[in-house]
Amino acid sequence: MDTLTEEQISDFSANQVVLNEYNWKRYSEEIVAGCEIADYDFLNELQKNYGFSTNVDELVFDKPTVFTLGRQDAVVRYKDAFRILDIYPRATFAVLDRAGHNLQIEQALLFDSLICEWLDRVTEFGF
Repeated sequence: MDTLTEEQISDFSANQVVLNEYNWKRYSEEIVAGCEIADYDFLNELQKNYGFSTNVDELVFDKPTVFTLGRQDAVVRYKDAFRILDIYPRATFAVLDRAGHNLQIEQALLFDSLICEWLDRVTEFGF
């Protein structure tokens, strides 16, 4: 943390819970680098037209699914995800402590394990 600018520290701590060198390296290489090359004009235009032709809250998705949620996520609140629990009867919902919005970085081993388990279920399902 001593080598980071105040702006980097502010950005990093706003999006991460576990503030260490490993997480900073991944955050800067995977998240910050992507934000730096993003086409924000395109993304803003896309967001204006984002929507579904049907009410997705009324659909039931009965395929293997995994929702990984960071307990300390300041962007997406983990409790909100439980409102859709009933329409995903084959879903795993995992709330990871010590994880913010980038839980794949902060809880990499647990995240990878959950994704591997989900891939096993998808394979068994015949995809």
